[in-house]
Amino acid sequence: TVSAADSKVNWLGKKVTGQHHGTIDVLKGEVMVDNGKVTGGKIEIDMKTIKNIDLTDAESNTKLVKHLSSADFFDADVYPTSTMELVKVEELKDANKPNVNSTVTANLTMKGVTKSITFPAEIKIENGVLTAKADFDIDRTDWNIKYGSGKFFDNLGDKAINDKFNLNISILAK
Repeated sequence: TVSAADSKVNWLGKKVTGQHHGTIDVLKGEVMVDNGKVTGGKIEIDMKTIKNIDLTDAESNTKLVKHLSSADFFDADVYPTSTMELVKVEELKDANKPNVNSTVTANLTMKGVTKSITFPAEIKIENGVLTAKADFDIDRTDWNIKYGSGKFFDNLGDKAINDKFNLNISILAK
């Protein structure tokens, strides 16, 4: 069982004129393990808990979080949770990536759209406790998050927002 209190999702979004980062809470989840190997699992993320941690001005912070929660981005009122369902976990041995020991394929559902993603991860199981860490980018437009995207809008200039954003996920399960 995933410990929501000990698990976290950090996000980083970039635009032409800068970047913002923050967190989203893990709501719940489970990971299936057989003979010391992860065989599946599902993690639910509470989109209503999206936070920004770099804007210190309360008004600007609130404005950004409301915008990220709106239909322009994650539409948290309509889609309050996102899910990541683990489909395949393969052992990875790469001398160039000492903190990565697995390749994970998962179905990520955001805004009612499910896409398969594959990313590197570090997964450890010790004394009945699983820890998993992953740091990867996804293209938000694959989930119909098009606001400020140069793929869909012309003449954005310095208002353009990068299509790729970073997720840094830490999961603890017992």
